[in-house]
Amino acid sequence: MTIAAKTGPLLALAAAGLSTPAEAADWVKFYTTSSGAEAFYNAESVERSGDRARVWVRAVPPPAEAGEVSTYDGLQEMNCTARTRATLTLNVHYRDGRVQTIEGDGTVEAIEPDTTAAAIHDIVCAAPAAS
Repeated sequence: MTIAAKTGPLLALAAAGLSTPAEAADWVKFYTTSSGAEAFYNAESVERSGDRARVWVRAVPPPAEAGEVSTYDGLQEMNCTARTRATLTLNVHYRDGRVQTIEGDGTVEAIEPDTTAAAIHDIVCAAPAAS
């Protein structure tokens, strides 16, 4: 079962782990959905090696849909050429202070055009690859 199946539709934003990089991050907004959900990425976390890129992504649900959840933080790995992604780790942050960590199962998903995943793919895959 994919993380998306376990957590619902907002995972697509987090689609964006270990709390240390996420907590200390300077989050840059890159997408807002029509329902008001916002997506951010940690520019300092972008790692590019060959055809692969990794980045921490944060999704903030709109107040009307948030319920108990305040944010989702996910470590995403993308294949820049194949336009695919996998969620390696997902942290679900609850309003009461709890954090639930869900490890990815290695499921690779195609990145659909005109989505949050496509927007972050274009950002991180434009970064220079490490030599």
